Amino acid sequence: ASAWTNDEGWGNVFSGQLKPWLTDEDILVGFSVHGGSGSGNAGPWSQNLVNAMKLAQEKKSKIIGFSGFDGGAMKEMSDVCLVVPVDTDPYGTPAIEAFHVVLFHAIIFDLKERIKDHNWHTASLKLRSTSEVRYTRSKAPFELVWSCALWNSSGI
Repeated sequence: ASAWTNDEGWGNVFSGQLKPWLTDEDILVGFSVHGGSGSGNAGPWSQNLVNAMKLAQEKKSKIIGFSGFDGGAMKEMSDVCLVVPVDTDPYGTPAIEAFHVVLFHAIIFDLKERIKDHNWHTASLKLRSTSEVRYTRSKAPFELVWSCALWNSSGI
């Protein structure tokens, strides 16, 4: 990633790595406190994630987002976006990040249980790179996040 960012910049660090691999059978999962809204000294926030979501849309991949505050661009670009509707500072960011950790662990635990309950002909984990694990099975992959839908403030 460091060589990539030296040549291409942080704005494309995720989309550049995903471009040769992402297909219409994949799901991009993104976590962002502000969801790509707002800006700071370095310019607009999370443009690397926004660019990865644009690529996922181009490739017809599904997008699951985990955001906070008002959801930002992630809420608009995702097929499903779980928004932690905290909008207070200075504790908004740490509260959102903490809740994202809880959601992440709940999803991983659920996924492990579902894999354990199925044979390896219907479920498999494929390591595609050092930072990506892809889960496939015969049923819709969104099933594993519905148990967390009660935290979704966007009505999805």
